[in-house]
Amino acid sequence: MDNGGAVYFEGTNIGQDHDGSDFLSYFGIEFEGQGLLHTGISSLAGQADTFVEGKLLQHQVNTYADIHNNWFNPTTGQVLFRSNDNHIRTVMNETSNYRAIASSFLVAGVIDSENLNTKRNLMQLYISYLTNRPGPELFLDQSSLDFGTIVPGESASQTILLQNLGNNLLNISNISTSNPVFDILNSNDVSLALGNIFMLEVEFESTESGEYQGEIQFNTNDPDYPQLSIPVSINNFSFPALEYPTALEVDSHNGDGELTFELNNLGQQNLNYWIEVVETERNSGGPDLYGYTWQDSDEDGIDFVWNDISEIGTSVNFLSTDDFVDVELPFGFPFYGDLKHQARISTNGYITFGEDGVDYSNDPIPSPFQPNDLIAIFWDDLNGANADFYHYYDEESDKFIVQYSNFPFFNGTGNLNFQAHLSINGDICFYYDMMEGNLYSATIGIENSDATDGLQIIYNGNYLSSYHAIKISYNAPWVSLDKWQGQINENNPEAITLTIPQYFLPSGLYSANLRIHTNDPNNEIVVIPLTAEITTVSNDDNSVPMVTSVLKQNYPNPFNPETTINFFLAKQGQVFIDIYDIKGRKVKSLVEDYFTQGNHSVVWNGENDQGNNVSSGIYLYKMRNGSFSSSRKMILLK
Repeated sequence: MDNGGAVYFEGTNIGQDHDGSDFLSYFGIEFEGQGLLHTGISSLAGQADTFVEGKLLQHQVNTYADIHNNWFNPTTGQVLFRSNDNHIRTVMNETSNYRAIASSFLVAGVIDSENLNTKRNLMQLYISYLTNRPGPELFLDQSSLDFGTIVPGESASQTILLQNLGNNLLNISNISTSNPVFDILNSNDVSLALGNIFMLEVEFESTESGEYQGEIQFNTNDPDYPQLSIPVSINNFSFPALEYPTALEVDSHNGDGELTFELNNLGQQNLNYWIEVVETERNSGGPDLYGYTWQDSDEDGIDFVWNDISEIGTSVNFLSTDDFVDVELPFGFPFYGDLKHQARISTNGYITFGEDGVDYSNDPIPSPFQPNDLIAIFWDDLNGANADFYHYYDEESDKFIVQYSNFPFFNGTGNLNFQAHLSINGDICFYYDMMEGNLYSATIGIENSDATDGLQIIYNGNYLSSYHAIKISYNAPWVSLDKWQGQINENNPEAITLTIPQYFLPSGLYSANLRIHTNDPNNEIVVIPLTAEITTVSNDDNSVPMVTSVLKQNYPNPFNPETTINFFLAKQGQVFIDIYDIKGRKVKSLVEDYFTQGNHSVVWNGENDQGNNVSSGIYLYKMRNGSFSSSRKMILLK
């Protein structure tokens, strides 16, 4: 050091190892110390008349970086940082031969932040001082200013941070703007020593709509930046303003009910919207506080349908038993009043919009324990390392599908195959194909982000079986929209068509609420009442065409000795109906024949393919007709 140079050292126990030696005297300090164990540093303040004046650094309390932090007493050196307990922690020293900085705390233990009280900036200043970097050196925290979008008549302000990283004074002068709508509040010339900061404040205010651009200009004595121009821009437009109908009425005669209504934007900023159609009364499981309810394939109208995506979906190879994959959703998925754009899918049978994707120990719903913001399809301790997983975006139906195939439990037993379908309208459907193993230890349901609300279908109970379907929704099942979310420009109305697509609803008066979420600050959520008068006539003569095939619930159910299975074909074709036991073994090939379009029925007398009567129990009947496939359960009681 006597031959010139610089030295910097730091450590948790600095000084203790050199107590009584001449080592610290080189740096103008004496060792003081607190003993072998001294903790509690929480903040560090830069001292006046130094290049770290005004810096407030936060330290990681109760970590390794906080142990054995001793302190100094400066002799010829100058204090740089004191801790919150008023002890000297960092000393700088300058001689004719060298410069030095000695610190008793670890810079790695400093908590980083978005301003200049950061490790990086601190080390920049340390290096500038130690190397005696000549000349002024300008540092800017941003090279342009974008005010974004504001409303005419409101003001907005931004700041540009300028700092000197050189040892000589940095002079900043002739501060001006090329556009007078941008006002500089502190345009006086300034001079900055090493480490000093100048906050250049820029304000905008105008009652005239439009897009504005300009430049902030100034001169410096930094030879690399004698003149600087910083682009600045702003959009000055009024807020989005939703215009909407106050009520909607529609008549439906055998499913031909249709209504078109408009949403308009009277503001200048783009209006974003998404819609929920909430039924005012619903007979099913729930509701939770938000209005979600659930129905399963044991009820009329919910069918088991298995859309295998293993050949078309994105395959994911999980590396461990407790693993996850993060995916970008193809649309904003509505969930408990928010639009979710990313999902974390766990090997343990759940989707979360939170952080915890590895929890194998399922909890009841709701529960304060992570994971929250949860869709539990079959949450249990599963082994994803020995299974197949796929996800796929079905553009035609606007659904995001995840598929668990050949998933065993953690202990290697079982073979589980299940899917979740997330629709753009917020509907959630679970489909359970072949499910072999102990199905009594899983959680199925949904939960919001702070665990204050949730819809539990089952927790560690005897409920689930193969070829089962569950639908979770707040939407009225008898309403469909051609647009569930979108963006509306100024005075460019969005036409939305509402239809009543289901034909098997009983005649009567139905009601629901269209709940529209927007970024209009005065109409963040609006409710439009909807009433529908539905008239359904007999379809036995096939005089009224239907658009979809339907497999109906058998009658009677439970039954002994025989039961009737009714189905409707939207178009003529080959039909297969098979009977399975609860373990998925085929019992009877009941139908393999060609049928015309319309209503049909077949009878099962409780016999298997060998002509023997089967035992009491739960059976499944599955119908296939072209691309249509549907399953239902029935019970034989003797």
